[in-house]
Amino acid sequence: MPVRKFKDFPKAFKNFPQEVNPNGIRRVLFLKSEWEDFLRNRGVTFGYLAYRAIYMLYFMIAVTFASTCSKESTKLFNIYFTNWVAVTQAIYGTLYFANVLYYYIKQKVQKDDKEVAMLDHFLPTQLNIVEKLIWVLQSSVFVCPLIVSIIYWIVLFPLPQDTVVKDTFLFKNCELTTNVMVHAGNSIFALFDLMVNALPVHVTHFVYLALYALIYTAFTGFYELAGGKYHGTKEYIYPILNWKRTPGWTILYCFMIVILAAILHITLWCIYILRLIIVSTVFKVDVYAYHHYAYDTSTPNTPVAIPSGTRTAIVDVGIENETISADDVNTNLKNNMNKI
Repeated sequence: MPVRKFKDFPKAFKNFPQEVNPNGIRRVLFLKSEWEDFLRNRGVTFGYLAYRAIYMLYFMIAVTFASTCSKESTKLFNIYFTNWVAVTQAIYGTLYFANVLYYYIKQKVQKDDKEVAMLDHFLPTQLNIVEKLIWVLQSSVFVCPLIVSIIYWIVLFPLPQDTVVKDTFLFKNCELTTNVMVHAGNSIFALFDLMVNALPVHVTHFVYLALYALIYTAFTGFYELAGGKYHGTKEYIYPILNWKRTPGWTILYCFMIVILAAILHITLWCIYILRLIIVSTVFKVDVYAYHHYAYDTSTPNTPVAIPSGTRTAIVDVGIENETISADDVNTNLKNNMNKI
């Protein structure tokens, strides 16, 4: 069973193979906001599609600004963690928007089978590669922007003395606009998306976040060994990543950042649980039911049974009552698995 309550936290490690697997949830969670009515409006809504477009466009603009503001930023764009995170958020946003747009168009085209097409999103199914990538990237695009903002505003700010802001109107100063977009707006969007989308946050998905951080750390080390260029007369990308002068401290700082990332990841998982509690309370719907796995990932073609005796808001083919029994849902799931 998925970890979806505070008391279930230890289960994440007991069921590690299932929890870490980027599969086994229902497609509907990729296509709707947590705050939408899954029962009365089962299809992809234009409102949610518009939100995904805004998210994507924001980070496309941020990456464009960050990479073109000056000749220096263009040459050294690839070495900064801030830019890595902005690009990752842009990729995540583009994949998310493309996936939602595909199913939005599909439901418009299939007018005759619209109801069936929408109900299919609730059925157990293997996620496509785009959906798997979205879920794998989720831990990084939630936590890394917060790390960037925390380190930038606490450790690296204020701006270097040679940076002169000549105009307080943001869009007339490219560097200032970029700083705000990739060091503040990035975290605002990360936290907002955590509350808006319907995807589960898994504690064990920290491994993907750790891998992301490891890849960047290794890159900075190899970049130094290869004699890479830095900004101006500096000998490092960031003061805390000075492999040339203080490799020991650099390793220690990296370890501390990993600990910070773990704390933030667990904190965001707690916010996700609060999201479920709030939605369930406000809308008086068993939202937890949607966050059950569609499959037992150890046997991908076997739907996970919902505990007998519980009540659920899951809607499946042929079932429209909001308070159906778990036994009916399980029977219906098994019958529909034969049709896939």
